[in-house]
Amino acid sequence: ALAAYYAFRVRWRTKADKIAFEMNRDHFLPKGVIYFPPPEPGGRATIVPVDAEKAYRPKPSKYDKVRPGQLW
Repeated sequence: ALAAYYAFRVRWRTKADKIAFEMNRDHFLPKGVIYFPPPEPGGRATIVPVDAEKAYRPKPSKYDKVRPGQLW
């Protein structure tokens, strides 16, 4: 019950994070920066330069290709 309650409470935050990640991937990463919105209303947004050549890329594993509907 606690897990269901937590999932219900954080669903909007998860949706907002997904939108922010997509925005960074589509608009800011091609320009070599990551955008962080202001932490509070009236605050300042932050833009951090990144080097795509030095970015961490995890090695593919056998668990990356899990079929939909599979539990384990």
